[in-house]
Amino acid sequence: MRPVWIGGIFALVAAAVVPLAARNPVGRTPPAVAPASGPVEAGTCASGRTASPASLPLHFERNDGQTARRVSFLARADGSTVFLEPDCATFATPGAAVRMRVVGAHAAAAISGAEPLAGHANYLIGRDPSKWTTDVPLYARVVAEEVYPGIDVAWYGDGRRLEYDFCVAPDADPSQIALAFEGADSVTLADDGALVLRVGDRELRHDRPVVWETGDAGRREVDGRFVVRDDGLVAFAVADRTPGSLLTIDPLVSWSDYVGGSGRDECEGVAVDGQKNAYVTGTTQSLDFPTKTGAFATTAKGGDTDTFVTKLNAAGNAIVYSTYVGGTEGEESHGIAVDKESRATICGFTYSQDFPATALDTVLDDGVNLTGDAFVTRLNAAGNGLAWSTYLGGTGQDTANDVAVDSAGVAWVVGNTSSTDFPLASEIDASSEGSQDAFLTSIAADGASLRFSTYLGGPDNDTGDGVAIREGDVWIAGKFSTNRQVPPLPVFPGVTPVRAFAGYDDLWVGRVHPATSSWVWMSFLGGQYSEISLSASDQFARVAVDASGNAFVCGSTDSPDFPAGSGTARTDQSGTDGFVSKLSTTGSLLWTRFLSSDPSTSTDTAADIAVDSKGRAHVVGTTEGYVFPVVGATQPEQGGYEDAFYSIVKADGSGFDFSTYLGGESYEWARGIALASDGSATVAGRTYGSFPVVGGVQEFYRQNGDGFVTRFGATAGTALVFKVKRGLFMDSTKYFKDKAALVGSIPLPKTFDPRSSYLRFFVTDGNDRGLLDILGVTAADPRWKKRGTVYTLKYEVPDGIHATLAIDVKRRTFAFGAKDFSFPGAPANPIRVTLEFPDAGLNFTTTQTWRAQPGGKLRLP
Repeated sequence: MRPVWIGGIFALVAAAVVPLAARNPVGRTPPAVAPASGPVEAGTCASGRTASPASLPLHFERNDGQTARRVSFLARADGSTVFLEPDCATFATPGAAVRMRVVGAHAAAAISGAEPLAGHANYLIGRDPSKWTTDVPLYARVVAEEVYPGIDVAWYGDGRRLEYDFCVAPDADPSQIALAFEGADSVTLADDGALVLRVGDRELRHDRPVVWETGDAGRREVDGRFVVRDDGLVAFAVADRTPGSLLTIDPLVSWSDYVGGSGRDECEGVAVDGQKNAYVTGTTQSLDFPTKTGAFATTAKGGDTDTFVTKLNAAGNAIVYSTYVGGTEGEESHGIAVDKESRATICGFTYSQDFPATALDTVLDDGVNLTGDAFVTRLNAAGNGLAWSTYLGGTGQDTANDVAVDSAGVAWVVGNTSSTDFPLASEIDASSEGSQDAFLTSIAADGASLRFSTYLGGPDNDTGDGVAIREGDVWIAGKFSTNRQVPPLPVFPGVTPVRAFAGYDDLWVGRVHPATSSWVWMSFLGGQYSEISLSASDQFARVAVDASGNAFVCGSTDSPDFPAGSGTARTDQSGTDGFVSKLSTTGSLLWTRFLSSDPSTSTDTAADIAVDSKGRAHVVGTTEGYVFPVVGATQPEQGGYEDAFYSIVKADGSGFDFSTYLGGESYEWARGIALASDGSATVAGRTYGSFPVVGGVQEFYRQNGDGFVTRFGATAGTALVFKVKRGLFMDSTKYFKDKAALVGSIPLPKTFDPRSSYLRFFVTDGNDRGLLDILGVTAADPRWKKRGTVYTLKYEVPDGIHATLAIDVKRRTFAFGAKDFSFPGAPANPIRVTLEFPDAGLNFTTTQTWRAQPGGKLRLP
């Protein structure tokens, strides 16, 4: 399954991920600048680096009222929110803030955005639309002109990190520049020349600046460094410059790796429209402008957590819009659907009494307990306003967990409620049966009325987790928990279960016909132990429906006797397994496919499911196991402690058409999946760092958890982690020809220097026969050459054939090439190519399996 693009979501920003610990640059070089064609003038800061729409680095929002009036622009950079004023910048992260003031600068200097970006941001916070902030423009750069005579300041991003340039005109003096850091406990210089600001137990680093001059002859690097003056201010010491040249001083900013960074950002749901644009919803913690510098505690403008909706274009390389939705307390968003008019509908729960509710119920209905109500909100197509929005609940606690939208625009919502006065309409069951019941509610397309609303549940504790709709019927899945070990067993009013309750906790799935306010069927699904040990209360059971009306439900189980139907018998007796079960149109079990890994004690959970036109189940979730079933994988090996996974189960449940890990060196959880009409799949979830990046919209992981979004192409088994260039042929003798090259992506951080680490590069065949083995290349080896961020190694392979290995640590790619190199004899399939730096502390091996086709090119399986 080809990964088309991979990115992530931080608050309003799409982000790809790299570990923070790897961000201190080694040998940063200034950007390429063409030789000047005439005299160099001030103002080059306004037109320096160009933002690439295909990579969308850190971006800046113009302050249109979303934060304090004194702020001109803000950005969510690596580990902090940055607030820019004409003469200062404030770096804020939960628990700490530092303000960098340009001492003696012109406080009224003109400050403006440069290089506009395509998307916009919206803040739909609170009940009063007149106080919303919408259509906020985004920029790749911000420039403050003439902060000192002849000196501009430009702010921009290096991936997700913040950079700033002081651009000094030919006749201006850089010694004018003096910086005060308010809120820092100490300001010191590190051995590598970085400026280190300590705030409590945290550090903010400004890397040693890269300094260069630009004149008639082009660009020349100049020696420069930070200086801490006796009065505590920070200045720059710069070597002599060429008369008539423009001088650029370029530091790079980041919080230290143990800081923790900014708040939690998690993608909970994903949807795709008819044009393959991706819509992602979830929960974010973000910062408002700090009221004081130094250690502080503050909340997001809309409370401790807000919901967000981000729309990405079909290519995954631009934000169409990104919108906060919330009130002055906390919200969480759990589900999203998109209608044919490209309007996103989200659902979740809120504690905010001023949540932007415009239709049906506009009052938080939980009395004085503040236990929270469910909400359902539909945005307009532009994402800058509401089509309608409503609370949904009674005086108890109410939560909406999933939403689907039918062809008429009607929203179908499932969740759970402890309210005995939950709003009902044409109900199947009018009374609350247990301590918590599931509910199913439909809201008219205009948001003006309830078309259907009912309790669904038995005598104990029920949740409604997933919903799917087709031709007037609705399928629901949830969980039932009880301490009952003897009759009366739980029974949902109005229906006899197809399969009886089997253990302490079971999943349940059912089909409802709202037109007659009746069940079509309902069935429990479980074994003797628990099907609700999904490790977290926010892990849901989901359901999907195929063209014939068969239901597919996914979740996880601890039960060794979980029903398999005609599916493969479960062999794991001690761990937790994910599963997919297919039920017929009448609710009988057809088959179960377990998503299980080794070791047997590991935990595997299936979190969301979709069904394609071929009747195959597309499943995403999380695995702890280092041996998970992989088929045609884009990532055949486990990356970290827990990885996300994406699997396509065959239509008959007999196996997998595709299955892959998806993750970096830490933790990943896949939470949602959506299929487009062409069969491409979009996956969303949460990562804790070093997530694999392929053409995403953002390069750096922030701290404390980021969302991610990944799109896979429609054809299984054709993913290219490695590509073949210039004719790599497999025949009886020649296997590398005419400088053919293997190229691919590797999870190297930008700061990695391969010259300082032991290298191993080897090629083996299916009989584990070594075809090529390069060992022991270290810093002492003079054959390494460095140019910018590219390291090149030239060497001789067996038989005196010369070869080249090039590693670009910025783009995290490698290329291996050799001219007229023959493998000794015909290799056995599969051929495996591996690149390792075993002593670098990175502990990774990048491997991709290839298969030789006689007389043809080397291809993936």
